[in-house]
Amino acid sequence: MEKKIYIMEHLGCANCAAKMEAKFNAHPGVSAATITFATKQLRLEAEDPDSLIPALQELARTVEDGIVIVPREQFHGEIHHQECGCGHHHEHGHECGCGHHHEHEHECHCGHDHHEEKPEKMPEQTVLAYGAVLFAAGLILNYFGVGGLSLLCCLIAYAALGREVVATAVKNLIKGHVFDENFLMSVATVGAFLIGEAPEAVGVMLFYRVGEFFEHRAVERSRSQIMEAIDLRPETVNLLVRGKVRITPAERVLPGAQILVRPGDRIPLDGVVVKGESRLDTAPITGEPVPVRVVEGDRVTSGCVNTVGQLTIRVEKPLSESMVTRILDSVENAAASKPKFERFISRFARVYTPVVVAIAAATAVIPSIVTGDWGYWVYTALSFLVMSCPCALVLSVPLAFFAGIGAGSKKGILFKGGQSMEALAKVKAVVMDKTGTLTKGDFKVQSIIGGMPLLQVCASCEQQSTHPIAESIVAAAREQKLTLVQPEKMLELPGKGIHAMLRGND
Repeated sequence: MEKKIYIMEHLGCANCAAKMEAKFNAHPGVSAATITFATKQLRLEAEDPDSLIPALQELARTVEDGIVIVPREQFHGEIHHQECGCGHHHEHGHECGCGHHHEHEHECHCGHDHHEEKPEKMPEQTVLAYGAVLFAAGLILNYFGVGGLSLLCCLIAYAALGREVVATAVKNLIKGHVFDENFLMSVATVGAFLIGEAPEAVGVMLFYRVGEFFEHRAVERSRSQIMEAIDLRPETVNLLVRGKVRITPAERVLPGAQILVRPGDRIPLDGVVVKGESRLDTAPITGEPVPVRVVEGDRVTSGCVNTVGQLTIRVEKPLSESMVTRILDSVENAAASKPKFERFISRFARVYTPVVVAIAAATAVIPSIVTGDWGYWVYTALSFLVMSCPCALVLSVPLAFFAGIGAGSKKGILFKGGQSMEALAKVKAVVMDKTGTLTKGDFKVQSIIGGMPLLQVCASCEQQSTHPIAESIVAAAREQKLTLVQPEKMLELPGKGIHAMLRGND
């Protein structure tokens, strides 16, 4: 059984993603399928996953139009680093706030390149702004009794804000998919127009679109926080070929090749030092703030930062097997490992919307028959539908976990999944050692036994060193405004300290 990860382009609805996942798992050729809306990834386990993509793509399009399933390896470089001429970074297949629409190419399962063209589309912020202005104008005109102009403003605003929602609801009805948020919003707002509450219909659609906009931004921000924090994989490396440096894509470097890592560079691939000596900042990988000394023969891990000397490294593992790739895969997979509460919400959502529609229908009909006040009870039922959209319910729990994973990644904390965060709620006590793993790693002089003269001597000896403890001693001396003397001779003994001569004295 083979496992493979794909990217689902144009996946725009968490509730739809849950429906697609159920359909995929019901397919006879699929052993297991998991769709993670936050990362738009499909994890597929089957005998031959690639052969199932055409059928799964058609199944997905019965739920949401325009879905394209692309192997992650063909999509990965664009999803994080695509840049257009406007100077902004954009995620593959999305429209940015700069007002430009960005086309993209992808390669499908058949092996041919396709260029997917999408019509020019007005930016979301512009649509919301137009809708808000017209909505406000409609309210003001309605307040002053100018009903005709108020209705016209509301109709134009609704056409701008609700066109796509209503069109999607109609398409889904034709496909037999009735119970989704597009259906609920369309019924509620069209019903409001029919009972003479045009401003309220526009207001509901405006706030729904604003909520969707912020929901999308929240997902994108959490995703970018994760990728910025843990995507340590290099794009290129300094490959040594017959003594000369050649800039080469990291994925093309094979084990056995030698690469050059200069001071300040991040180690791109796992390997062994064959020449040079330096100290490595391993905090991005291990969390330890104290630099680690490496010499010839020492193994080094990708993702660490070379702080001092120049190193020549013999590559031991390709990029696909290096530590940075394993970390990235681990955190990307974190959102797919659904905690218990998220799995419960997914199951609950399957019956939630039909029940909501049934209750709304009962609310509109039964009290109206008894009281005869159809207008009030239909209005109440429509209000109930507006408050009961399933997409927010389905998205809220996974987005909360995903946002937590993203916020943690920004602070250097890598969660392996929602289960880990769920388990933290049961933690009663935390025990840690004193290595500084959970601290900032900034050394500071706490006390001086021997007074300021000793601090002055130590700082004078250490002022040329780049070791973090040396830097903390020099910083303490400068805070005390002590005058430092340049040593006549100085020898740094790795792992032992400094041997220096000041004014002729060792």
